[in-house]
Amino acid sequence: MVYSPRNSGHCSIVLDFDGTYGEAGTKSPFVGTFKINRQIVRHNTDAASLASFKQVGLESPKSASGIFHARYGAVELVFGYLKTPERLSLIEIDFN
Repeated sequence: MVYSPRNSGHCSIVLDFDGTYGEAGTKSPFVGTFKINRQIVRHNTDAASLASFKQVGLESPKSASGIFHARYGAVELVFGYLKTPERLSLIEIDFN
């Protein structure tokens, strides 16, 4: 999914691994692979494995939210474990 809000200064690409199909969702889940700095991330990358990717500047959740943040160059990344820490729900790529 690509988001380009009217009054916002950035656009986003969301890789939705769940395919929840809401008002702004997808009908089918993303089945591909995301690669960042030689690290491969898929729907089955669990939260503990993702937390070990220190070279991408990953910040672990400050609460039990299951949301990880990272900055890679000019790109902000959000990794969301919305249902369970064993399965990644989405990756949001924000371009400022």
